[in-house]
Amino acid sequence: MPTIEITTYYDIPLHCPFCGIAATHNEGGDWGVKGCGHLQLLTSSDFTFCMSERTQRLVEEAGFEVTRGDDYITVSNPHDEDDWPDILAIVSKLPDVVIFEQVVGPPSLEVSHTVFAYNDEDYGKFGDLL
Repeated sequence: MPTIEITTYYDIPLHCPFCGIAATHNEGGDWGVKGCGHLQLLTSSDFTFCMSERTQRLVEEAGFEVTRGDDYITVSNPHDEDDWPDILAIVSKLPDVVIFEQVVGPPSLEVSHTVFAYNDEDYGKFGDLL
């Protein structure tokens, strides 16, 4: 799975490698997901904050169930409650996917993933520029 690991400047805001838009924003101490059409997934340890419809379709096609709440997204196997899906492995099947892994060192050892992928719609527009 292609991953860019960030361990020193793990708290920097990430920007889409395709269009440059920030994945998150912080206004007055309130953190939120901003993102663009390339943002596919935003997770932190055991929590999923953002999942695109494109990624949700992949997860559901893999046989898992996606439940969206106000502040969270959960993924589960409706047939086996002990089966925890590897969402990163599923989303890594997207063409030209870029996965950023931000790792906070000890003692917290928090890990977050921000996933971007190019899409067919943008590629179609890009072709007009050639």
